Amino acid sequence: MSQSQRSASSATRPARAGEFEAVRAAAAQIALEAGAELQRRFALPVQVRFKSRKDADPVTEADEATERFVRQSVAERFPDHDVLGEEGGGSIQPGAWLWVVDPLDGTANFANGLAVFAVSIGVLHHLRPVAAALYTTFGPEGRPCVLSARLGGGLLCDGEPFDLPAPALSKRARLSGVPAGIQRAFGLWRLRGQLPGETRSFGSTAAELGLVATGRWQYAVFSSPRLWDVAAGILLVREAGGAVFTDRRGRWRPLDRIAPPRGKPLSEWKQALIAGDAALLRELTGKVRVRHAPRERAERLFGAERVARAAGWARRLAPAARLIRRAGALLPRWARRGG
Repeated sequence: MSQSQRSASSATRPARAGEFEAVRAAAAQIALEAGAELQRRFALPVQVRFKSRKDADPVTEADEATERFVRQSVAERFPDHDVLGEEGGGSIQPGAWLWVVDPLDGTANFANGLAVFAVSIGVLHHLRPVAAALYTTFGPEGRPCVLSARLGGGLLCDGEPFDLPAPALSKRARLSGVPAGIQRAFGLWRLRGQLPGETRSFGSTAAELGLVATGRWQYAVFSSPRLWDVAAGILLVREAGGAVFTDRRGRWRPLDRIAPPRGKPLSEWKQALIAGDAALLRELTGKVRVRHAPRERAERLFGAERVARAAGWARRLAPAARLIRRAGALLPRWARRGG
């Protein structure tokens, strides 16, 4: 059977729990090996380049080497599965199985010698999260570990079932993941501008979702994470008994399937997200609202392609508009001179 025939067969045949478990186990082993390599590189000199100007969005050799390792490992084990990675991109139209990989979430921490980072591997089947593995330096026992899960299988820590401890503190005293500039991204007026809990932000979305899944944080809020940041954490939190919501047209909805952004490839997925204790989130989602930028609201209504065309026409017409405004400002002067 050719690879294309295997892909077609995989796309049409329903997946079973056994398949999800095989994928979970493979993802956990890959994450463990990738994490061990990052730990080895952590003490070495780091070479950094930046994806954008002003020294923003750093990338290290460790990011790129780890993603190459994950891609090769997936190809060897599951040749008909697709991979979407932060550094190397991926298929625009993925097949039934898609591995979503952030090889080093927390690159700025890593490059600055702060041991708060993660390897995040989330596996989607027909865009539904069904398996996940997260190598995190912030394990529940105070050491690095691999958190993993398959759909319906519960949360595992280093391959063993993990039960959330009963909270010993009130929700006001417990830790919560809240990013800087929270009030620019979310409307908190029903909470008088303050989310509950002792707030923290560690610079790694994936690691923070691991803290939520293991009950160390009661919840975490993210304004605009990318898919590779959260693909693993979504399932880990849900399999630990928590809830995950995303914003859809101004309302918080449970996130159990990844919806591609309208008019854009899956790699452009970027949505507000809140994850944590299910009972607490039922309260918070009624009081927290996402602030959408005007262009983002227009894209949701009309599609990214139409908005991009309109923006292009606006840029072309901008010089003429400036000329008209200047002429309008000069008209009163000409009128006075003529008088």
